[in-house]
Amino acid sequence: MRLWELINLIEKEISAENAKIHASRISSYHRIQASPGFHEAARYVYDQLVKLGLKPRVYKYVADGKTEYLGWISPVGWEIFDGELWIIEPERVCLGKFRDRPILVIAHSGSTPEEGIEGEVIDVGGGERVEDYRGRDVRGKFVLACGDIFKVHLEAVVKRGAVGILSYDPRRSETPTASIYRGIWPFADEIDKIGVAFSISLKDAERIKQHIREGKKVKVWGRVRSRFFKGEIEVISLLMEGKTKEEVILIAHLCHPMPGSNDNASGSGLLIELARTISELIKKGFSLGKSVRFLWVPEMSGTAAYLHGNPESKQIRFCINLDMVGENQEVCDSVLTLVRSPESLPSYLPYLAGIILDKVFSKGERQFGDVDILPLKRWKKTPYTIGSDHYIFADSTIGVPSIAFIHWPDKFYHTSLDTPDKLDSEELKRVGIAALATALFLSKPENEDLIWISEKIVDECLLEIMKSFEQTLESMMMRDKDKASKAFKEGIIRLNYMKEWKSGVLRSLLEFKNTQVEKAVNRGVRLINSTVDRLIKRIKEIAEEMEIKIPEKSNLEAQAGKICPFRKHKGPISMRKLRKLLSEEEYEQYRLRFKADKSLEVKLTEALNFIDGARSVLDIYYAVVSEYGDFDLRDLMKYFDDLRRKGIIELRRNTNNE
Repeated sequence: MRLWELINLIEKEISAENAKIHASRISSYHRIQASPGFHEAARYVYDQLVKLGLKPRVYKYVADGKTEYLGWISPVGWEIFDGELWIIEPERVCLGKFRDRPILVIAHSGSTPEEGIEGEVIDVGGGERVEDYRGRDVRGKFVLACGDIFKVHLEAVVKRGAVGILSYDPRRSETPTASIYRGIWPFADEIDKIGVAFSISLKDAERIKQHIREGKKVKVWGRVRSRFFKGEIEVISLLMEGKTKEEVILIAHLCHPMPGSNDNASGSGLLIELARTISELIKKGFSLGKSVRFLWVPEMSGTAAYLHGNPESKQIRFCINLDMVGENQEVCDSVLTLVRSPESLPSYLPYLAGIILDKVFSKGERQFGDVDILPLKRWKKTPYTIGSDHYIFADSTIGVPSIAFIHWPDKFYHTSLDTPDKLDSEELKRVGIAALATALFLSKPENEDLIWISEKIVDECLLEIMKSFEQTLESMMMRDKDKASKAFKEGIIRLNYMKEWKSGVLRSLLEFKNTQVEKAVNRGVRLINSTVDRLIKRIKEIAEEMEIKIPEKSNLEAQAGKICPFRKHKGPISMRKLRKLLSEEEYEQYRLRFKADKSLEVKLTEALNFIDGARSVLDIYYAVVSEYGDFDLRDLMKYFDDLRRKGIIELRRNTNNE
């Protein structure tokens, strides 16, 4: 079946309302990982699939705060029964009750005595630094803080004896009445040190701050009933068998606190509807080539557990992640983004998905003058990033080309206001059509489409290459000769890497072993290579005219060129893994660096992916710079050295550089 026919077939079968109903019902569960609420939501998914006549399977893994899967440290089981928080001085005001707003009680909060606890509130600003506590005695008191909740808990409760935390986010001025999703995520040996923690709205935080500014003592009373236990990670799996055992994965994370409608009841609810849709298509005669597997997981921890030692995972060829896919774009101020697979793992997958999205989103209103069509909704393709389940599949030790559909930004993200009324059934349907069409095409493509798609990919790759060329020329026009020289050097390096990556994207189509496809691919590779060579030649000519020379290698670059890293650890290195590996001081350095520059964690993650036993540290650095832009080589050198000390990677002498 041709691609456009496939899209039309899915569009006729898929139900927007079904997807929204499932998402709304899932949002009624408090779905903290390894909690009874997550189990209830998983049971809902399982029961719905059974009602459709399907045969889902439940995988269960230990969740005890110490067992590792692909280096991902499992969450500890946690259950919340009840909680409430009141200001009792200088006024009596209820700040919230768990039954009305589950996010009020921070995930993994400890319990209070049955009668609750009361204490004065001390404003410690961010609450992450030693300086925040200078001159402030917080023992036996509550702290009001806006910093990272784990760090605040460590500094205030563990080190200084505070009885609890009132956490808020000063950046949420658009949603001042909302509580923000927070989680302490303790390891097993930290459970007995956990205090009580509440997430209050910015409005309530300002209320407390105003009292303190007026010189009034603020006291609160809080009560929490919760418990820690050895829990389970549950993964719901549904396999739709094709002619081969190779699999295309459609995945959504089922976790997050109630309501969590867009994040990520939307993806989980849509996945149920996609399972129904594909089942109906098969009944009507559609057949699968590669098998298609649906997975509902606790985010990251469930994916890592499923992939860890599971022989079925060796059959996975592609992954499509549905995370925050039901946004009403106007209400949430969001854009649908297609997160590409990393350049370390070149694949035609994100290009195919982009072609399909273009088709699905092309239906719109006539332009003024009736000369064109304007799209009704926004979407954009973005570079590879981490933070959701696709990035575990895309890790080079797993090696599965992966993409994600995610709406971003979202002003209700991780708040108590992420409610079902923010969902848009038509947006769910659009994303569902695009995701399922991509999966089914991957399962059973038509050769004519493959040839056409290869040509579309060549066109897009050439546009990306030309854009890089133009950016290089623009940067070379700087008056600062050193900066112009650096731009000259990086531009040539980037174009050479793009030649490698874009050729790799096309060559990934060769898996279909078709003569006509092979000819189209080889033709495209030759065109890409010749284009890049011509553009590099032109850059060098312009540089010569401008008397710009490539700068000499620095001592640090020379050193990086002599070292070749090797991976000894399967799976990505999460922040929780770093916290376990490093000393408190070392971990804190990374936490602060990543907080100051959110892209740095992405760059270091991709640097690990580029380790192949042949590239030097300098080669890897250049590859990451080519993909994302400049960053400090010293950060990469330190990261690799820290991982070497902990046995995660090995650093050897680069014999290729001799």
